[in-house]
Order: sequence, then C-alpha cells, then structure tokens
Amino acid sequence: MSDSHDAVQLADAIAFTASRAHMDHLLRQLTELLEALFVAGLAYPQPDLLAGLPELIERSAALGLEGLVARLGALEVALASTRAANNEVEHAEATRQATEALQHLSAWQRLYRREHALLLVAGRLAAQAEGVAMPQARVPTADLVAWPIGARLEGASLEIFALELGARQHVVFHDHLSDLSPLSPLARPVISRLFQAQLPLRAMLSAVIQLEAHPVALRAEVLHVNPAFRCAPRLLDVAPSFLPPHPPTLAAGQIGRALGRFDAEVDATGQHLLDPAGASLSIAVGETLRFNLVKWRAQVADPTARLALILAPSEDQAEVIAAEDPWGDLALPHLDPAAFRWSPKALYALASSASGGDAVDRRLLLTTAGLFGALGDQGLDALRGAWLDTRPEGVLAWGRAAQAWALLGLEPAEADIEALLDLATAALALGAQPKETPLRVSQLAPVLGLPPAQLAKVDRRAISGALLFTALRLIDTWGDLSDRLELLKALYAARYQSPSAAPTVGDVCARALLLRALAEAEAEADTQADTPADAGAALAYLDAFLQDLRPRAGRPTPAPLPTLREILDYATARALLTSQDTLRGSVAALDLPPLGLARLIADGLLALARAPDSAEAARAAANGLLCAISGQQAGWFVVF
Repeated sequence: MSDSHDAVQLADAIAFTASRAHMDHLLRQLTELLEALFVAGLAYPQPDLLAGLPELIERSAALGLEGLVARLGALEVALASTRAANNEVEHAEATRQATEALQHLSAWQRLYRREHALLLVAGRLAAQAEGVAMPQARVPTADLVAWPIGARLEGASLEIFALELGARQHVVFHDHLSDLSPLSPLARPVISRLFQAQLPLRAMLSAVIQLEAHPVALRAEVLHVNPAFRCAPRLLDVAPSFLPPHPPTLAAGQIGRALGRFDAEVDATGQHLLDPAGASLSIAVGETLRFNLVKWRAQVADPTARLALILAPSEDQAEVIAAEDPWGDLALPHLDPAAFRWSPKALYALASSASGGDAVDRRLLLTTAGLFGALGDQGLDALRGAWLDTRPEGVLAWGRAAQAWALLGLEPAEADIEALLDLATAALALGAQPKETPLRVSQLAPVLGLPPAQLAKVDRRAISGALLFTALRLIDTWGDLSDRLELLKALYAARYQSPSAAPTVGDVCARALLLRALAEAEAEADTQADTPADAGAALAYLDAFLQDLRPRAGRPTPAPLPTLREILDYATARALLTSQDTLRGSVAALDLPPLGLARLIADGLLALARAPDSAEAARAAANGLLCAISGQQAGWFVVF
C-alpha cells in the first residue's frame, strides 16, 4: 500500500475519532428518523417528520457529510410533496419519490455506519500505540473532471478507467457495489460506495465524473480514487456536442503493458482475436465478451471484420475493458450479455436462409424466429395455417411439429392426433421387443420417417433413447400413458430394468417418464407388482443427472453442457414430471449456467450463418431459439 493511501486512511481515522460524539449523535438521529419512516410504512411517509429534517441537514453540512446532505434534502422535498399533493395522481407520484429517496438514504446509512465503525477502530488503535502521537497528516486531494473509457468488474469490485479531460491523466475509480445483478449488471440500479447512491451502473459508465477536493493516491503515474464518505464524485450530464477523449493507440508490442486502443480482427468462429498479421492475441477475453462476439460474427458478412478494443494491463495478460465497434462509440460487451443484439428482421432473415433439413425443420426454425417479433400477427397466422396442413413423417418429426403447435397455441385435428399416437405407440412397441426378436424394415421405416428403400439394413440402434422419449412425450401430451400400461412394463423390462452405466440423455428422460407412469399405475391399483413404488423417484433420478451440469462450488472448470436438443429433452421431461409448461420457462427451471447455455445458442446461429444448407445447422439453430424462449434469454439475442 502506498504512503499517500496510508495518509488518506490515517487522516480519515483522525477526523472521525475527533468528532466521535458528533457522529454518534448524528447516527442516533438518523436511525430514529429511518425507524419512524419504516414504522409509518413506505407507502405513506409521515409529513410530520419534516420538522426535524432541517436541523439534521444543517448538522450534516457542518460535519462535511455532503452525501448525507443531498439525500436528506431529497427526502425533505419528497415528503413535502406528499403534504402538498392535490389529488391521488400527485400523491402517488410524491409517494414514489419519497420511497426512492428513503431507499437512497437507507443505503447511504448502511455504508456510512460500516465505514464509520472501521475508521473508529483504526483511530483508537493508532492512539493507543505506546509513545506514538497521531500526526496531522497532509491528505492529497484533487479537483478534476474525467471521462470513463472502460471498466473491470470482478464480483462486487468495480474499477472504472477514465481519462481526465484536458490533461489526459489516467484515472482509476475503485468502487464496491451492492445489489448487483451478474446477468444484467448495466440494466438494474446498484448501491455504489464510491458515489454514495443507488443508481444504474450504466449511468456511472456513461457520464462525466467530477471530483471536488476528493482524496486521491498517485501510483505509477495513475491517479487512484477510492470511496471517501466525507465527499463523493458527481455525475455530470453529457451535452450533445461533447467530444469524448480517446485513449492512445497501442502497437502490438505494447499490449499488456499500457492502457490504450487496439484494432483486432475476429476469426471465422467469432471466438478468437487476431492482430493485423493474423497471429492470435494474448488478451483475456471473458465468457460474456465471447458470447457477444459469436452473436456479432453470426450477423457480420465481412470475413475481415474488425473491433476497436480498449485494453488495460493486468498481471497475466491484457484485459478488454471496452469495445468501440460494432456496439457504438463506447460499449461494455464484456459486462453486458445484451450488449450486441439482433433486430427481429435480421434474425428472421437468417432463419429464412436455411435450405438444409426437411420441411418440418425449416418451418420450426421460421416459427421460432418469427416469435421474436419479425412477422406480426398476420405472419404468425400464416404459419399456424401452414402447420395445420403439415403431415410430418416419423416420430421425431411429429415431436418437432408438436413443439411448434404448442408455441403457436394450436390444437391439431383429431385425425392428426390419432396418427401421431399410433406412430408413437409403434415406436414403443419396437423398443419393448427382446433383442433377439427380428426387426423388419417395414416396421422401422414409418417410425423413422424414411422410405423403406433408404434403409439399407435394419439397425436396432435406430430405436434410440431420444426416439423413445419423444414417443412417450407425444403420448403423455396428446393421449394417456396409462392406457398402454402393459406396453410400458414391457419397454421398462426390455430397456430400463437395469440403469445403464452411461445412458444417453434420451434414455435418462425416457426412463424417468416410465418410472413416473409405472409408479402412478401401481399406486392407483394398490398392488405390489415388480415396478417402482415411489413416483418421486422419477424426479430424483432425473435431477441426479441435472445436478452434474449445474454450477458447484469447488469445481475447477464448469461441467460441459449437453447439446441443445438434449437440453430441451431434459427440460421437457422435468416439466412433465412436475406438471409445468413444457416450453415456456422449462429450460430456465433446469438452473444451468446461463452464459454457458447462451453460448450454445449463439454457436447454433453462427453455424447456420456459415452453412445455411446444412440440415444439422438448421436443426441446431431452431433448437437454440427454442432454448432462448424457454430459458427466458430472448432479450440477450433480439431487440424487442
């Protein structure tokens, strides 16, 4: 720790210790005020409390507590407005402002009391040191105006990198945040210890910051600014004519040693940064930035598209603290998952470019993209009509069509329901056959949705867990599994009596549905048949596999997520076991790592952009958009 920083801390300790009696009195008054407001109820602040506020404001100003003066003043104005309100509308608005002012005041009090207690202890310990007097240290302060050029956020610790206007001094503001949302850090208000206020993080990073007699420390020609509760920086609005300063341009050899701007190219995968010579850059690219880069790369047609990165040195390698294009003049794509988003029309144009896959795949992709807002009511009505005229081939195709029907709120015709139930039942019957029973092409071809001529030979592996799970899901949704109890018992005995050491996701989901159906049948019949007796065992069995995919303390690296198709199967199975909606919100209920899931979705869109004629890419993109809808992550991909 530097001598100047020590001097700031010591001076603060001396000042707070000397005014201990005043501080204690002030905090008692403030506590009584807040208690009275809370007892009165936030919806109805007591205007009678106005009488004590001017005295408290005057005492706070005498002690130099500018942050408290501002918050008490805002509360005084808001409470006065409640008394002066002439109608319900004015009273409601005044009440809202009083509630907001109270929240700011309460946040200031919590932070102040914590810092006050720490400084009191530090001052007393210094005074008790034998033979050492507490000197009057000179505290360096600064008056300046700075423009933020980037930020680094680690947990609740925030560093704002800025350039002083005019002098171009490099300034770093150190802050500690409360109430921070890690998945939408820029959108929601946070409590800032540095600014002594509750305000959106985006506002802190997009306004001019002004200091007046604020304690500072100079280290390695960089001015460091820490929270000081006797004063706080101010945020100044930016005029339309304001021209922000730009950091210096870095050469490749300067990366990691200095702060500056560097133009980098994004490779074909959207995941790696290259210098002008094509060599990979040693730059710390976080998961959020990689996610935004993949989304951006999926839409940019130029294979040599470049970014203007703002880099800051760190112990290991340079870190990205902002990017200028394509997100705008100043953006923070490494902090905000929604920093780059598609327009609904651009997303639908990508979906329309798909030429691979069968008709059901392409139509499901158009449907999911259309639900992001590009088509309007008439376009969605046209899609509904097209789906009602669709006759899928094979169990898996019926399963994808059923997802589209559910998304669009459609009810298939009775003939279609009978056809899909018959086909799903035939698939279960094939799975229930003993391994030694010969399997004929005429049986397998309709289930797979393929002409018999395309099946060169019968392969029992084609009756996969994913196929059986889809069949069970279709029957559970449109029919009744209990009507096929003997078939379910035979399937359980043939495929799932003994759990596999390495089951596929489809097998896990199919076995979970069978466990639930057989347990319910046994409970209804009140028998002691050789079937599982506890319906809760099905959910416990499924959750045991999901637990391995969720974040866990002490795990050095995140567990790899399954494919998008498998995630949808997990979500659907769990929703069926818990009687929840099988599409909207079901993926979110899995509690998977949000950014890991979002990266998979973005990778699916990038794959489609690079190979629109690929059937696999079209299916992955459709599954990805389904996951975005069901995982409640649509706002990370599209501007609504």
